[in-house]
Amino acid sequence: MEGLLSPLAIRRDCIPPKVDLGTPLASGFRSSAEMLRGFISYSNFAWECNFPLPDPQRAALDEMCRKMKGLRSTVIGGKVWRDETSRIRAKLNWTLPHEEMLKFAQDKNLLDIEYISLSSSISNDQNRPTIFDVVGRISIIQGEILFDILRWDTQVAGIAMAMNYRGQASGIIEGSRFYGEFQAEYESKFPVIPGFIMGMFGMGNFEVELDSR
Repeated sequence: MEGLLSPLAIRRDCIPPKVDLGTPLASGFRSSAEMLRGFISYSNFAWECNFPLPDPQRAALDEMCRKMKGLRSTVIGGKVWRDETSRIRAKLNWTLPHEEMLKFAQDKNLLDIEYISLSSSISNDQNRPTIFDVVGRISIIQGEILFDILRWDTQVAGIAMAMNYRGQASGIIEGSRFYGEFQAEYESKFPVIPGFIMGMFGMGNFEVELDSR
């Protein structure tokens, strides 16, 4: 009977559930929800540069873009919630296909980035999807270990680089699924080559299953 009637058991079993007084994310949801699973998949990837490049470098970039098309990352968790100003924020946890990719993402805090929406709620209307935005910056120093997706191996960064990135995800919710399309832009500058700018652009689709409990 101690397992049922002891003070510890009574506190365990009789504490009422926490009341969520925040504005719901969407119909049937509380003001926050855990992500259960999902995916992010690139359907297209391209590059551009404001200076002409030698043919070998152009061919290598074209091949990298070819390999990025169809690249799929698995979402293994995360959270979507309202912050203190009632903006909707989302943070995803995902797997990466190589250990060095994961280490790079951890070192550059890419696993901590948050998408922010200014919408009042998550839409279920195909004609009025909810938009989430993200912006950030990455710095790479000369000699840093990187992952080369073209060779599927690590390499040493030959020169320093500063990259600004911008991303946008646009989607709707149906039941427990939030899905839609995304686009991403990456602008890289190199301190040792003033005026040189490399741009990369990706787009694709995503789907995330939310826990509505």
